[in-house]
Amino acid sequence: MNTKEYASICRGLLVLTNCLNNVIDSTGNREGLTEKNKDEIVKAYLRAKEFLPARTINKRLKISSQRISRWTKERKCTSSLIKHCFLSCPAQLTLSEQMLLKEYLMDPNNSNLPRNHIWALARRKGLFVSLPTFYRYSQQACGKPKPPELEKRETIRIRAQNPFQILHMDSTRITCKNGERIYVHFIMDNYSRKILGAVPSYSSKSEHVALNLKRVLGRYHLYNHRFELFCDDGPENKGYIYDLLESDKRIRITKIVANYEERTDNNMIEYWNRKFKYVIMKKFNPKNFDNLEELLPEMIKYSNSLYLPVLRTLTPNEAARGFQYEDFDFRLKVENAKRLRIFQNQTVDCDKLCLTQA
Repeated sequence: MNTKEYASICRGLLVLTNCLNNVIDSTGNREGLTEKNKDEIVKAYLRAKEFLPARTINKRLKISSQRISRWTKERKCTSSLIKHCFLSCPAQLTLSEQMLLKEYLMDPNNSNLPRNHIWALARRKGLFVSLPTFYRYSQQACGKPKPPELEKRETIRIRAQNPFQILHMDSTRITCKNGERIYVHFIMDNYSRKILGAVPSYSSKSEHVALNLKRVLGRYHLYNHRFELFCDDGPENKGYIYDLLESDKRIRITKIVANYEERTDNNMIEYWNRKFKYVIMKKFNPKNFDNLEELLPEMIKYSNSLYLPVLRTLTPNEAARGFQYEDFDFRLKVENAKRLRIFQNQTVDCDKLCLTQA
């Protein structure tokens, strides 16, 4: 199309819009008509912005930008979880992303997981949204508000720079389906949050804790390897543990007992104890001691394969092998997802979408 043809088309459209404006003005009810048809006007306005400057559209429609902005904010879309119009709020998640988010939330396989763990899983599977955004949409999908933030106690943060520099050791008591109360003794790697060893027993005697420690040392080749071991000052961490550390010269451990007065604690594995009871146990639900002993390796394997928010969606197994968040190019993928999201939402056919969802 040459310049002459383009100018002719513009003049023709100008004649038509002037005619329509004169007809509307002749009714004496321009204000009422525009208010009654504001949704249609907003949709046309948003479409026209792809081809014309906002100032030109405002002039031809005789409607200010402020009014258009107010009408845009008032528009509701029943197809969107957050009830915002896709055209007027193109930065929101696309319809397909919102449906995918609901699928992860409603999946029975994820019913035992906290929502931040479901977010980490969804992100690794291709849903590139931030955790606050995930909470916002999941609140509308499930009707559950974002969990309240707990008051943080000032402590010295114990953080390793590499796997197997710092280990945590602790025991917790759980109740099986038949009512049996059983102790499970854990050892965790600080850097990766990986559970390195777990032993069930009917008692909290130190011989079971020592057995677990020996197994971990052998399995992960930690003999003659210097590391720190954090544990509580309970009787299960004395006795046989003392004998083992003194008798085997290959064990080069600096044993550190949690001291709350000095603001150092064993809270990383204490948090894991709660997670084991209320997340892992909820999925596997062992019937009795024998069933727990049989399921425990599978439970630990499942836990070490979970995508963790605290590890920026890495699994403990991946972190233990030295993977980094940057290895997956997530930053680039998130930016690309944002650009594609806006483009897709700006091309949504609102009339067809709302008719389909009705």
